[in-house]
Amino acid sequence: MKQYLYTVEATRLAMLTQPNAEEKKVLPTHSAYVHSMLDNQIAIFVGAAQARDNQHFGIVIFEAEDDTAANAILQNDPAVKHRIMRGCLYPFRMSLWNTTALTLEKGQGHYFYKIRPVRPAMIADGATEIEAKTMGDHFMYLKGLTESGVFAFAGPTLVADNSNFGVGLLCADNLDAAWEIGSNDPAVIKRVMRLDIIPFEVAGYNPAFSS
Repeated sequence: MKQYLYTVEATRLAMLTQPNAEEKKVLPTHSAYVHSMLDNQIAIFVGAAQARDNQHFGIVIFEAEDDTAANAILQNDPAVKHRIMRGCLYPFRMSLWNTTALTLEKGQGHYFYKIRPVRPAMIADGATEIEAKTMGDHFMYLKGLTESGVFAFAGPTLVADNSNFGVGLLCADNLDAAWEIGSNDPAVIKRVMRLDIIPFEVAGYNPAFSS
């Protein structure tokens, strides 16, 4: 089985705060669809940004036989099928995984960790020696944080163009603490990757999954 990630974004931004009649009808079926993917151990992880503005998005990480099967899963999401959400599909690799960080301690929150190359050609044309070393240090930094239960997961999309990005999920006491963790990432320090950290809500995950 291969791993994939798809994102969804509201087609009509006002849906997030004032859904119309059609959206009210479709949104529960979208939620039921992704939770059925979890129940059937197709999905590995499901969640969404907490913001109810243009920063909002949802994410589903899942497994499928091939690109055709993965695209069918995306297109059968009721929110995508009824065009109330824009869906984008990416091949993905779950590099790090630790369910410990998916359970929050009192006062903690989850934060989505998204990195993109500062030099996009690094992906398409290959990394320089400095970039390659920095990305190795970046991986070891996140590996240590995953093993210690700070990160729940991390992994890259497997596309060799400007749409490439990496994702992760961490737990922290607050947004400032999450950014402090991010600011110590070697890829951020060396300006190899651009980082975004976004307050996030976990909808569910597959406890049987192992990377």
